[in-house]
Amino acid sequence: DDALAHLIEIGETHPRATMLLAQHAHLECIEDLSYNVENAMVVGALERALRSERLRHDQQLERIRAAAKHAERMAVRVARRSAGKPDLYAGLRPEQAKRALKALQDLGVIDRGPGHGEWLLRDPLLRRYLERSPL
Repeated sequence: DDALAHLIEIGETHPRATMLLAQHAHLECIEDLSYNVENAMVVGALERALRSERLRHDQQLERIRAAAKHAERMAVRVARRSAGKPDLYAGLRPEQAKRALKALQDLGVIDRGPGHGEWLLRDPLLRRYLERSPL
């Protein structure tokens, strides 16, 4: 029960992310010749899922760059900052930030957050990927 709750928590109820985590946890069970998923397997599943999604995440960044064109650098910076980096708007002029946010929203990468001026990445695995990558 704890492992299932942990898996859902890490997947943040995002259908695809949760499915990938469950799939990789299942693979860990098969490799360990076990019938029970444990918390350690869920943590391992997260790392495996991130590795398996690396190409997809790189492609998403390229998509962001291509779609944003004139706001390319700003869109990538804003995407990374919306992944948990501080000061989302630091160093950006308001029109730059607005164009970058609009490009990311049009791509379906981000949604408005609960607070004023807050934005959230839709895919929790992409967010973790961006949190780990340097600006």
